[in-house]
Amino acid sequence: MPQIDKRRGYRTLLALFLAVVLAGAAGTARAAGGKWPTHPVTFVVPFGAGGSTDGVARLIAKHLTDDFGQQFIVENKPGAGGNIAGAAVAKASPDGYTLFFATTGPAAVNKLLYKRISFNPDKDYAPVVLIGIVPQAIVVSKKLPVKTLKDLIDYAKAHPGALTFGNSGVGTMAHISAVSLAQATGIKVTHVSYRSGAQALQDVLGGQIDVAFPAYIPQVAHMNTLAVTGKERLASLPNVPTVRETGVADIVAGTWFGVIAPTGTPPGVIAKINTSVNEFLKTPQARQVSLQLGMQTIGGTPQDMKKFMDEETARWAPVIKKENISLN
Repeated sequence: MPQIDKRRGYRTLLALFLAVVLAGAAGTARAAGGKWPTHPVTFVVPFGAGGSTDGVARLIAKHLTDDFGQQFIVENKPGAGGNIAGAAVAKASPDGYTLFFATTGPAAVNKLLYKRISFNPDKDYAPVVLIGIVPQAIVVSKKLPVKTLKDLIDYAKAHPGALTFGNSGVGTMAHISAVSLAQATGIKVTHVSYRSGAQALQDVLGGQIDVAFPAYIPQVAHMNTLAVTGKERLASLPNVPTVRETGVADIVAGTWFGVIAPTGTPPGVIAKINTSVNEFLKTPQARQVSLQLGMQTIGGTPQDMKKFMDEETARWAPVIKKENISLN
């Protein structure tokens, strides 16, 4: 009876095993990119139900549900400025069945603000598509003797530290935008934080504070709104200039939304979602929502979104560092 070379037999078995594993992995990747989705997809939102972020996310989720024939289920995970949701998505399986309706904080700015953060958006996220940005409106109390943004800056310089600037919380874009304006113009103001932009706006109306930087809401059209922080004027506020247009400072800011997946998600899945969302942004429904929210739609490729995220980090890092803004 011939002798059996056990080592050769083990090597053969190992080679067969690896071939089966690799073939299975390739098949899974093809299924994810080709047949995806074959079951419901979780769409994680970093804020609670009922707000504008949640509303836009649900519209996108409904469109994706209709487009792909599988349920895209919105899961609200509020807390820690979006970090709870951000960490959950970063740790999720990159199989295309967990997506993140990301915002400025967890996708770009929080890593500059928080001393302890359990994920790295530069390494843990695969950008899919940028949806849009909602700029801040600069609203002032009618008690102030100002009619333009330049008037406001001149008044602030004549009364250093006297003006109160309300925001929706330390580290929010309303706060960072106000800080950026103060730094760029050399004015000294007192920042007052609220639980929401609506509360700050209410106190501006009541005369308790002087200025608020809320994300656009329809009500600001009837208030003393001096400028918006968008790159372009808002269609809903055609007579209100951008900060850039006033010549006071070169500031573009706002809260933006985008779809993100965990790093390692199949490129075919990312391409499908990107195409679908870009198609949605061209619809009359998307244009109507943009008008209501003051959101300037963007769209584009995953690479466009990655570039935008990097630019946002570079834009706000020196502002945050100079003001020494930090959380937890």
